[in-house]
Amino acid sequence: MAQAGVRTRGVQPARRNYAPTRVGYAPMERSYAQSQKTAAMNRRMFIIALALVLASLFIYVNRMAAIAGGAKTISRLRTQIAAEESRRQQLEIQLAERQSLDMIGSEAVSRLGMVRPGSWSVRVVTLPGDAASGESQTAYDAAGESATP
Repeated sequence: MAQAGVRTRGVQPARRNYAPTRVGYAPMERSYAQSQKTAAMNRRMFIIALALVLASLFIYVNRMAAIAGGAKTISRLRTQIAAEESRRQQLEIQLAERQSLDMIGSEAVSRLGMVRPGSWSVRVVTLPGDAASGESQTAYDAAGESATP
């Protein structure tokens, strides 16, 4: 080895270069560019994930609103069904009353003027020409029939 201060021919002392060279920067620039691409990709992935989460949340809320609306409709229809069943029962009771023989017989006597078998009634009817004479005739007399059975 060469000693300090002694020069040897053709051999130069080793230079120490502390300044960075161009070769040293290239991998760093690639690394920075790669990290920028990775960061951009991560942002895109985050935005896509956020969009998916928000879309899922919107669909969930929409379905819950539809379910709540359906439950409200079902409740309203059940109330309506109960009211209609009550009305149907009332109508069945009225129908049973009107179809009973006693009701039919009383309606026939009161509304239609029918007479039950074995009983009879007499109605006095004044005819339009007899009102001045003061005499009244029965319907049987006007028809020429007898009022007694």
